[in-house]
Amino acid sequence: MIRGFITYQDKLNELRLDLSHPNNRGIAYVLVEGDTDIRLFRKTFDLTKCRVEAVPGGNVKLEECVATLSDKHKLVIGIRDADFLHLEEAPYEKNNMFLTDFHDMEMSLIYEDDILSSLLFENTDMPPSEHSNIRLSIFQIIENVSYLRLINYKHNAEFSFEVGFQDLLSFQTNSLDLAKFFQRILAKSENARFLNLDDLLEMIDTEKQKGNDYYQVTNGHDFFKALSAYINQSGEALISGDKVLCITSRVTYSLAHFKKTNLYKNVRQWGESVGCEICLV
Repeated sequence: MIRGFITYQDKLNELRLDLSHPNNRGIAYVLVEGDTDIRLFRKTFDLTKCRVEAVPGGNVKLEECVATLSDKHKLVIGIRDADFLHLEEAPYEKNNMFLTDFHDMEMSLIYEDDILSSLLFENTDMPPSEHSNIRLSIFQIIENVSYLRLINYKHNAEFSFEVGFQDLLSFQTNSLDLAKFFQRILAKSENARFLNLDDLLEMIDTEKQKGNDYYQVTNGHDFFKALSAYINQSGEALISGDKVLCITSRVTYSLAHFKKTNLYKNVRQWGESVGCEICLV
């Protein structure tokens, strides 16, 4: 079967068969959201003790799959992007499910100074003392995009974010044309619940006053798109393009980086509790 056409039910049936096979007795299953997660996590887990598999259908289907399988097989866990869950008052509590430390794994890549610097060294003449400033500038420039996503999440605004914003960024004025970006969103959002940008700006200001952590609010793919735009405007652009930058960052991400995360600690604790330590040490 062609990989792109595997349905959730196909994957669930496949995993049930694998888990019931005698050769897989004692093998843990780490279920993730997509193929990029597989490529990242397969170098942080002991693949002689576990398999890393992607479940189609997003985080809802991932949670459903883990709940279904772990009911009979204790060696099944899921890892999902936290999205905005770390900003919720109530803790996230789903059996055998683990969250990324930040909004998503892409933000875990951006968090690492050496990974960001490797991208900037390759594509710009900027001194390393300025690298953290660029990260902060990008957070600030796309802040309204991040908060639009948060409002969409909290209020089920039914906005479609399948539109670009890179051409609306200015690194000379450190700004983004939010009005034009919102027009693009509305053009793709037939059932949008909010149509007035001024009302949304008030909601955004209210959310900003909470002092949320950029790493929890910002979507990693948005950050890489903005970083790519910055490199194209001011650098040599040897490896520009947000997807290429993201791939390069994943290649650079190492076990040493992963071992600093709460995700690593939580999965290790789970492994110790079930007698199957899948984390590399």
